[in-house]
Amino acid sequence: MLLNFLFISIFLLIIITFILFEGDFFQPAVILTIAYFISIASALVNRNVWGTELHFKTFYLILLGVATFVIVSLLTKLSYRPKVEGISHEELKEINPSKIIYVILLTLNLVMLFLYIREIQKVVLFSGRSFSNITDLISNYRYLSYYSNEVENRVSGMINQLSKIIPATTLISLYIFMNNYFITKQIKKNFIYLIPIAIFFVYAIISGGRL
Repeated sequence: MLLNFLFISIFLLIIITFILFEGDFFQPAVILTIAYFISIASALVNRNVWGTELHFKTFYLILLGVATFVIVSLLTKLSYRPKVEGISHEELKEINPSKIIYVILLTLNLVMLFLYIREIQKVVLFSGRSFSNITDLISNYRYLSYYSNEVENRVSGMINQLSKIIPATTLISLYIFMNNYFITKQIKKNFIYLIPIAIFFVYAIISGGRL
């Protein structure tokens, strides 16, 4: 039942977000809500196969997390509006975030990836299983994810939520890369914005698809 409510709630958030951002499909908030909508739709379709059960705490955290991201994105958009006043909506400009801040963000992503891997290791070891390499670790965690309902409870809630910084950074970086590439047509110049995608790829594999 909660999964149905979450599906409807995220769908309404997509409509609200699309209106708030004036139909800009490439806004990070719009992309995020659509990504969650697709994931939840997949969970609904495969509910009987996967045995999906959504607890209220999970429902609350997902909805709160998505809503918070949308609100922060909107506040950021409004705060920068005076700086771009008078510029045509058709005119694209390069997005150049502070290099120092961006490097700090990348470092934070790597730290969260490391901490998440440590949590996965603890889960596997707690289950009585062992691993000798990263492949064994991933395989064992996926097995536990598919056949145990306690896996999520064993992963630190704080680490599990903070690790969401990784996909969020990836979405924003991908948006910046696409925007700048359409203008400059240079991959090398904007290569730094592809790094989070590599980090996310590792994160997605390690998590066994439980994003």
